[in-house]
Amino acid sequence: DFYDSSLATYKRKVEVFFEFLIQDYGVNDNNYREVLRGIDSIAITKSIEFYVKNYGISFKNTIDTYISVIRSYFDFLNK
Repeated sequence: DFYDSSLATYKRKVEVFFEFLIQDYGVNDNNYREVLRGIDSIAITKSIEFYVKNYGISFKNTIDTYISVIRSYFDFLNK
């Protein structure tokens, strides 16, 4: 159960990140690699603001988990 809930949490955070990328950066199937290569700390900060604003996030722990998931996602992509 823990693994399933962790997987669901991870998946949801990545989905939110891509919602942000689609809305703010116009990510699509043709340009996602280029956009992901250009992501910097400013874009990550904007994605956090997007998450908080659009989903009414009010707990720091939720943001910490989001940041951790996005960091893990980029680590995965680098490998």
